[in-house]
Amino acid sequence: MDINRGKFRKGEALEELACYVLIGFGVGLRGEEVPLVSLEGLLYFWEETGAEAQPYTMITLFGRFKAETGYRWHCLPLCENGKGEDRGTFGA
Repeated sequence: MDINRGKFRKGEALEELACYVLIGFGVGLRGEEVPLVSLEGLLYFWEETGAEAQPYTMITLFGRFKAETGYRWHCLPLCENGKGEDRGTFGA
């Protein structure tokens, strides 16, 4: 039983890593911004943003940015462009 749990945890870690890599590429984040991506924030906005006329995904970053003091949320919408030949490409 413990072996199966270990495999499940490894699978979850791999899924999270894939999310971070794809989000970092899709939104065009710089290296130091990628670890600030919050999957908890993404899940918070998931239902609301998927129900829009043109659905999008709200990418959330949580942390301290540049010269700011304290921690805060930054939200970056990621949507499908849907224009002509660009259809199917994503951009922030």
